[in-house]
Amino acid sequence: MELSVQSIDINVGKHKVVLNNQDARELGVMAGDRVRLKDHGYLTAIVDTTDDMISQGTMGAYHEVMEHICYKTCICQNY
Repeated sequence: MELSVQSIDINVGKHKVVLNNQDARELGVMAGDRVRLKDHGYLTAIVDTTDDMISQGTMGAYHEVMEHICYKTCICQNY
């Protein structure tokens, strides 16, 4: 699934992303699961989910993930 990337400028100490609950259901993932992100390479991240913080079609990426993602969109796959 291709998602827009929204930066969340918070250090959490891990590679974590936030998905809208509906996008997470479509991917078949739940909070705590892992997803594989494809940008110019691959990165594995832990999923958090939300109904209101991130809109559908968008992935929130914490600081540690943003250090590795160079584009405004990326491919998110169930790991």
